[in-house]
Amino acid sequence: MTPTKKLPIRASARDDRFFRASHHVLKRYELNRLGVSDGWLRFEVKGGHMPYEVCIPLEGDATPTCTCPDAKNHAPRLTAGFCKHIIACLLRTSDGSCPEGDLSYHLLDLML
Repeated sequence: MTPTKKLPIRASARDDRFFRASHHVLKRYELNRLGVSDGWLRFEVKGGHMPYEVCIPLEGDATPTCTCPDAKNHAPRLTAGFCKHIIACLLRTSDGSCPEGDLSYHLLDLML
């Protein structure tokens, strides 16, 4: 059996992103579901400096992506690639409004 690769996660950075996702993005930003393309659920997140696109895989173990600078520059090294926009979109799918179902299980890797 091959061991799974453990992604780098810094607890303080993770907790900060969860706080910002739940207290800022979900309350103040617009999260628009754009639809499904090639097995990825796409969201547009508006309300910050500029709109960003978040893509969440519907199957498999691929990591969700975001077009924001944090997802590209800092999140891969601190929180396994999860920025506040990705976390907010994943939390939004857990409220029952997403036809594809609850995709927040992606957050388990970030929490463990």
